[in-house]
Amino acid sequence: MKATIIGSNGYIGKHLAKFLFEKGWEVNGYDISEESKVNNINYTSLKLLTKEDALVVNFNVDFVFYFAGVTGTSKAYDDYELYLDVNEKGLLHVLNRMKEENIKARLVFPSTRLIYKGEKNVPLKEDALKEFKTIYALNKWFGENVIRQYQEYFGINYNIFRICVPYGNLFSDGYSYGTIGFFLNNAVNKKNITLFGTGEQRKGVIFLLKRLLFLRFCGIFCA
Repeated sequence: MKATIIGSNGYIGKHLAKFLFEKGWEVNGYDISEESKVNNINYTSLKLLTKEDALVVNFNVDFVFYFAGVTGTSKAYDDYELYLDVNEKGLLHVLNRMKEENIKARLVFPSTRLIYKGEKNVPLKEDALKEFKTIYALNKWFGENVIRQYQEYFGINYNIFRICVPYGNLFSDGYSYGTIGFFLNNAVNKKNITLFGTGEQRKGVIFLLKRLLFLRFCGIFCA
């Protein structure tokens, strides 16, 4: 199998690139940095700010993962041009080339849980009420809708998933904002680890606590 990952040095991209390479995939990585953060993949430095930039991307693959993106909340109100250039126009450059060359690779796009308004004690469903409190959330909602349009009009194959990062960082000790990362960060800083729920999720909670204790006894945490 072959994959192209646009944004291969980002949090999701680099972990996916490492995973796919270890599974025997041919991985083509693209990111703004000069060098790849993942060894042994085919890597090209790319800004993807123009249609011409998209011409260097290898679309002769099974999957195209569009993981390029600028994140942040208040920062977007100062750097809105960058958010539009990367998160929206960059995606359109990719979609345009897939349209023009009739690319059959499947486009995979990560959206975000931040597009939902959310209601207390009400589980989220696909059609739950939406609310966009950040430019980033608007960028992602734009991406979802424009990809659907390209599928309807031009037959682009795609998958969209809305994510919340659950695990930690394999590449460094940096805080990853994931659920496990939150537990580890609190443990390292000798803070309480707070769990929420009805008590029915015993298997998952017990596993997590056992894992944390194991890591502590292995000397990862300093007493």
